[in-house]
Amino acid sequence: MAYEIERKFLLINEQWRDEVENSFMLRQGYLSTNPDATVRVRIKNEQATLTIKSKNIGIRRNEFEWVSCILWRARQKAYLV
Repeated sequence: MAYEIERKFLLINEQWRDEVENSFMLRQGYLSTNPDATVRVRIKNEQATLTIKSKNIGIRRNEFEWVSCILWRARQKAYLV
């Protein structure tokens, strides 16, 4: 189990784009958006990740992540066919 502390930054312009060296396609779908726990399937290339996040506890929340779950099942569950 890991903790997540989400940080957000306000950018003043688009100059950060000049520093990008590579990119990739990312697809995701949510199986649950219950306030007590969010369940997400994310697909990057041919690798699927299942993530479960608890509700916030102050500035952090618990995060459980399983990498390389069965890709066809991930697509079916998240309707990402």
